Amino acid sequence: AGRPLGGKEGTERLKTKARLEGNVVLGSLSFSQRVRHTPLGEAVVKAAQEAQAAAREARGVIAQAARGPVPPANEAALTRLAETTPWEAFVRPLVLGVIGALSRGLMHQLNSCVVEEGAGRLETLVGARPRGQALITVSNHVASLDDPLVLAAAVPAAAAPVGGEAERVRWTLCATDRCFHREALASMLRAGKVLPLDRKAGLEQPGMRIAADKLSQGEWVHVFPEGTRSLTGELGRAKRGVGKLIVDAVDAAEQRRRHERAAAATGEERGGAESLAETGEATTTAVLDDEELPLVVLPLAHRGMDKVLPKGSLLPGVGHQVTIRVGEPVTGLREIIQEHRKRGASDYELYAALADRVDSALRAEHSLLHPSPDFVQTAAAAAKPAHTVLAPAAIPPSLPPSPAAATVTKAEDAHVELSRAALAWGQRWGFAAAPLLA
Repeated sequence: AGRPLGGKEGTERLKTKARLEGNVVLGSLSFSQRVRHTPLGEAVVKAAQEAQAAAREARGVIAQAARGPVPPANEAALTRLAETTPWEAFVRPLVLGVIGALSRGLMHQLNSCVVEEGAGRLETLVGARPRGQALITVSNHVASLDDPLVLAAAVPAAAAPVGGEAERVRWTLCATDRCFHREALASMLRAGKVLPLDRKAGLEQPGMRIAADKLSQGEWVHVFPEGTRSLTGELGRAKRGVGKLIVDAVDAAEQRRRHERAAAATGEERGGAESLAETGEATTTAVLDDEELPLVVLPLAHRGMDKVLPKGSLLPGVGHQVTIRVGEPVTGLREIIQEHRKRGASDYELYAALADRVDSALRAEHSLLHPSPDFVQTAAAAAKPAHTVLAPAAIPPSLPPSPAAATVTKAEDAHVELSRAALAWGQRWGFAAAPLLA
């Protein structure tokens, strides 16, 4: 905003802290509530968020280029992990029915769960959407059992799929190091319609391809676009994996649609595979027809799950309040795909643009769950003792300076001095610690 933050000394403090924590300088500021909601405070926070997002995007490009395709050995192992055995397919209705009933009981009987907005919308899309129309639900992720607990609680019991309706239950993805590291657990999760996702294998891996194939058949897939749990409750940036899922599902549905049209026009019932192969290559670079997308992306935000199942806890808690909001379907996806393909943009750009659109929709719903200052103050107090490094000069002249705005505690002084000393030691003698760390 063109104003110094606490003068040269204050700026140096922030730079030292930022270097140590690996954050953008302004990204680690702790504003008082009075300053944070002024135009200056909002501008600073927005600039920090944009800088962090740009840094993440650049790191993602470099990491994806360095990672390359999945090695054949890993590809085969992931494919085997994703394959459902006949026994798992047989017990799937039972597994899904039991998990759904237990989840609804935990959320509605042992805890208090309220769907503030959109319960009927989700009910309609789960149970009565048109044949062939896929559904992607996206939500924030704070607890290891957000899925299935939140989804089971959001869908009314009368409309919830039961044992004989296993095809209506969602598919989802879970990291191999958390869900597929033991054979018994992996077998149960496959029966529960969970696909493996290797955190290090990039976008081109079997779990992603199977999820896109399920979407092309008009099924329901639930994803956490952040890619991991949030440890603070803050909504992380949506990653481009959700954008790839949308593109792959649309391409597969377009191929299927073109094949059906060609078969209907020529009367050919056989040779479908050859016809699909002939049209597939052109579809991946073509512009979508002027029809609705063959899928719906629905944002779903929730609050309170971090209390029901805190990080590190093995048993769920009881007596907590969980609030859920189901938003309107995300709009503008077809226009984004058309615009990027008309100008020949890279797949990465397209995935990122779609992920940003989904991120905006989910963030809008998430923000409606946290409107009260009490929540912000409680979160700030839990994260760190209240302090600020803003000098009175940094506050807009229209506001009287807060007495706490220029206060830096002795503990903060000691912390900064210690941090500066540690940084100086690391720059000079850090090489000597490498053998010890190894």
